[in-house]
Amino acid sequence: MPQEVFIVLSMAFVANMSYWQLAPFYPKFVEDKDIDKMYVGFVMSAFALFFIISAFITGRFLLKRIERIQGCFIGAFFVIVNLVGLGMLDFLEDKRSIIQLSFFFQMIGGIGNGINTPSTIAVLSSHKAKRDLYIGYFEMCSGLGALFGPLLGVIFYHFGGYKAPFFFIGFFYLFMVGFFLRAYQKLQVVQNREPDFEYDSIERINLNIQ
Repeated sequence: MPQEVFIVLSMAFVANMSYWQLAPFYPKFVEDKDIDKMYVGFVMSAFALFFIISAFITGRFLLKRIERIQGCFIGAFFVIVNLVGLGMLDFLEDKRSIIQLSFFFQMIGGIGNGINTPSTIAVLSSHKAKRDLYIGYFEMCSGLGALFGPLLGVIFYHFGGYKAPFFFIGFFYLFMVGFFLRAYQKLQVVQNREPDFEYDSIERINLNIQ
């Protein structure tokens, strides 16, 4: 499996773990803060709204200007901000601030997901020989993330409260993205240093003829 495929599939798995943290824990958090539950639906919908907008812009404009895998890393950093930001809400007491920041961080998460998903599919689709297989792996990783996300979230919620699932997955995702970004940069350097065999062979032939 090419390194870039492994990178985007791993990030897709953790990203989908993160997407499933809000639904189980946010309604209880809102109830504990004595906030009208009406806002829960609006906060949840903000993610989807900005995902739709972001996915269209990414596919129509952004991926024509940046490398596809760069879109995956950019989207991942937006998702990390979304996770850590939602966890930070636990330190607030002002109801208006909680609602406003909930909308803001969900907006950030939707934008990140809207960048990440089209970029990931674009990376996988570029490997034409195994495109169908890799897209199947992508859907599998998405499903595994949806499966293990709430399970791990419940464990961290039990021991650390509302903020624990968001902080753990957020900082773990940050470490993973940083590690993969560094590994990808090193791979690019190595590839740029590799000699062009065809060009070198032609040069040797010319020298021998001379």
